[in-house]
Amino acid sequence: MSITSKRPQHLQGKRILVTALDLEQREHRGIATYSKALIRHLRRMGAEVWLLTQFKPITADLRLLPKETQHIIYSARTLNELVNGKTLRISKLEQNFPFLEKFGNRYRRARNGLKIVFSKFGKTSFKKKELKSFRLSELLDNPNLRINRLDYLQDVEGIVSLEDVYEASQLAALRKQRKPVIVDLQGFDAFITCCPLNLQPRNTSVFVQTVHDLIALEYAPHNEDMRQFTHRLQACLPAQRIHVSNSTCRKFHHHINVVDAQGPLGQEDTVVQPPSLCLPSLQRNAGEQANDLPPSSHLLHNQRSQSSNKPSALQPFRYLLFNSSVESRKNLLFLVKAFAQSGLGREGMRLCVTG
Repeated sequence: MSITSKRPQHLQGKRILVTALDLEQREHRGIATYSKALIRHLRRMGAEVWLLTQFKPITADLRLLPKETQHIIYSARTLNELVNGKTLRISKLEQNFPFLEKFGNRYRRARNGLKIVFSKFGKTSFKKKELKSFRLSELLDNPNLRINRLDYLQDVEGIVSLEDVYEASQLAALRKQRKPVIVDLQGFDAFITCCPLNLQPRNTSVFVQTVHDLIALEYAPHNEDMRQFTHRLQACLPAQRIHVSNSTCRKFHHHINVVDAQGPLGQEDTVVQPPSLCLPSLQRNAGEQANDLPPSSHLLHNQRSQSSNKPSALQPFRYLLFNSSVESRKNLLFLVKAFAQSGLGREGMRLCVTG
């Protein structure tokens, strides 16, 4: 019996479109983990889950090919983008002549500046006919589906491409007016964003936005534009909202103009994220044949075993994992101090830092 058949199928027959913005990034970080967990649980509740990407499905070099051939190339390119993630485009000249890179950086900064200047002329709506899609079940023995990075696709019915929809959303959020980009999603029962986006669906009955934190407004060195991020949060007001913590919910109500919301305020709820560590069943059932690698370094040298110069291997359920970029706002030093004072090291527990 499958896992899905053991769970209540409350969403059976519902077609739900989920944003894949963070799954498109080169590095899968916290929001990508949330996206995967959301996809998995929607599928287990019986929903037909589709992903919204912003890749350009059909380019000029394909238009003279038969439709069937275009379709398989489009799906291959889309999956390849999800495998490799978004990367900074560097020209062949810059690769061959590194000193030209500084000119490339200046060009990219100028281009981004022009985007801001001309953002008021950017795309403000997408029609249903602009959506391109394919079902994963149509791909017979496709090698991309065997890549570990795309494991989450086992719970996805299909992929929808809407060229530069997230970029259009970001540009619209730079404008002074609070006008989200309109997307016609006729045929879908619900649209769920995995992070605040300046989007507004049309022809779908349920719209849910996820709010993780207000860190871009609280922490000035953050790389988000503060006005843009504020407009993205304001776009969550008319939608139903998922907050990932009670603290985020309180901050949202305190700092975002809930009272001045345009139209009725959407319902909201707070969820608890499941653990991000999800071991494959093969490894979970391997018993003593599956071993952890010893850590590469120790933050707490006084916790090391006195009997051996080599660190012992990490034991399952006997270590605390810090998996994040190591920067001041993550407060790693506080964690190290708390671990040292807890005495857990003397009981055989380990603190593992990776990221």
